[in-house]
Amino acid sequence: MKKQIVIFLFILESISCYSQNSSPAFEIIEKYLRALGGREKLKSIKTVRFEMEGILNGEKYNVKMILFKPRRMLAEFAGPGHIEKRVLNGDQHVRILNGEKVPLADSDLVGMIEDSKIFPALTYEQDGYKVMVHGEKPYFPGYIEVELITASYKRRVHYYNIETGLLGRVLNDSGIEYNYSEYAEFEGILYPTKVMLKVSGREMEYRVTKIEFNLKVKSKLFRVK
Repeated sequence: MKKQIVIFLFILESISCYSQNSSPAFEIIEKYLRALGGREKLKSIKTVRFEMEGILNGEKYNVKMILFKPRRMLAEFAGPGHIEKRVLNGDQHVRILNGEKVPLADSDLVGMIEDSKIFPALTYEQDGYKVMVHGEKPYFPGYIEVELITASYKRRVHYYNIETGLLGRVLNDSGIEYNYSEYAEFEGILYPTKVMLKVSGREMEYRVTKIEFNLKVKSKLFRVK
């Protein structure tokens, strides 16, 4: 059970992830945004719904998520012996695990707000992110290393492809590695359809099976009970 909970949290974090406090960082982030579809195109997205399928140790997992500006998120995770639902509605949030409501700390709310951003890189500067650009590293050639400190003091290291500008890898402060690949176009926006998670020596592959933008979403879906 604990393993599934940890994996679900990692998946939520992998969907979010990026500041632009210095000129080199600004150029890297802007190139990334242009590669995805352009700042104006991304800003026009108000809702996104996507589905993912994953395999770990031969067991299948499914993730469904809806992000809705501002500060609304519905995330559902289903795996062997583990059914979890998380809802964020403004400053209200709830987590339901196998039918039971689980208490959440204030720090969980901060994390859920960060995860609810559809394209976090659009507002890094406004959100108070700090960034340091470390350049290309021999252990990951072809990529620029960018270190990020979020407003809630989470540390992440991102690797952007020098040629395409796309995000290829993220390391968080817990030592978890996310690898993004096989970008595909959905309604004029590039999105990685393959996510490889490396957790404590284990690997988990997730495939994005469906993405929809600017859906009509009913507010009652985000009702916190």
